[in-house]
Amino acid sequence: MKTQAQIQRRISQRYLALLNEGRQRRLKAIKTHLIDHPNTPLSQENFIFILVDYIPILRLLRLRKTVHPQETLGDDVENYQVLFSPAKVPFGVNDIDRDFLEICLYYKRDYFQRSEIFVCDVVPAYVHIGLGTICTKDFRVIVDSGMQYRVTIARWRLGYFDRLKLLWSQHLPITAVYIFSLSAENFWHFLYDSLPRIYSAMLARPNQKLTVLVPDSLSDSFKELLSCVLPENFDTISVPQGSWVKVDRLIMPSYVSRCENGFLPSEYYEYIRNCVFKKFALAPVEHPTERIYISRSQAKHRRVINEDEVIQYLKNYGFKVVVLEKMSFREQVKLFTQAEVIIAPHGAGLATTLFSGKIKILVLYPESSPTPFFFTQFKGLDQEHYFITHDQFDENADFKVDLSKFKQVLHEQIKLKPEQYNSHI
Repeated sequence: MKTQAQIQRRISQRYLALLNEGRQRRLKAIKTHLIDHPNTPLSQENFIFILVDYIPILRLLRLRKTVHPQETLGDDVENYQVLFSPAKVPFGVNDIDRDFLEICLYYKRDYFQRSEIFVCDVVPAYVHIGLGTICTKDFRVIVDSGMQYRVTIARWRLGYFDRLKLLWSQHLPITAVYIFSLSAENFWHFLYDSLPRIYSAMLARPNQKLTVLVPDSLSDSFKELLSCVLPENFDTISVPQGSWVKVDRLIMPSYVSRCENGFLPSEYYEYIRNCVFKKFALAPVEHPTERIYISRSQAKHRRVINEDEVIQYLKNYGFKVVVLEKMSFREQVKLFTQAEVIIAPHGAGLATTLFSGKIKILVLYPESSPTPFFFTQFKGLDQEHYFITHDQFDENADFKVDLSKFKQVLHEQIKLKPEQYNSHI
């Protein structure tokens, strides 16, 4: 029989789960609004809240008053430069893609509306190292249309004491760049949200000496990748994670990626790819032949429960099983340049197809309504996206691959033939 303490703990856990679910629903609603209306700001909900937003210290505590750089030109923002105008960007879909668009989150059409890609100077600027929140001198939050939902996440993650730290922020009398998203510890977000902003800053300020503010928590492998793409006129300075920094002038490149969307202008892919290839003395492979299955057995979540069965079946097709956690970044890049087909559970390792050619990728999704990170990425890279969904409510849950669907996709969609590789078994 359960004790009173156990019952109370279950009630508390259920309450927290419902609270988190409510937050996630609100966040999804915000994302949907911004994707459908990328150039329309979110409305203020209450006149009283609008009124107190004019008191800077209250504005700081709420982090609600937002401003787009164009709205404060000549006051807090200078040198606003448009690199790419707003555009309707077609995905270039086929029948399989249309099936995916019917069930995935956020993107339902065969195109998306991209707001302009720009660079501007915020003078002076307060920057939160970690969440990427950028404030003007009177604590208005600078937003980038289409990624404004990040301000909502920042409000959830920043306690009041953390916000008040801004009043005692470290002052750096420099011209700086900050590129890191609030999810930069995740490889996909680092590669598609953060690094492209370096290229934007380079295009806008080709000869200016700039210092990139780098969180001191950034992993060595991420630092290595960052060093690959930094132009000669850029250097870096390490700043404590979670701190506020005031800089005299902040070069602010807008996000090139969109909300859960890795479809970038081709120049950005090429810049990152060429920089990495040059650094590692690698080159694209003209006729790749490797068939790769990426295992998440070493991950903490989203593992395949029946992975042994999946791997055993894939042996008939000549697939190599890899665990990316055991490989250096250079080894991963080299492997992906040699890939012909990749199969993997949803995971950040798939970001590395940036260094692959026009390959086929089968993504195993735990949930029935997947996020569109990889679909948009693969379409931007002109790669073929195949998918299998499952009925897990939690997108991070471990799951069992439906082998019947799995075999059907291999045979009927990807059209692999096992007899091609029988000699290798």
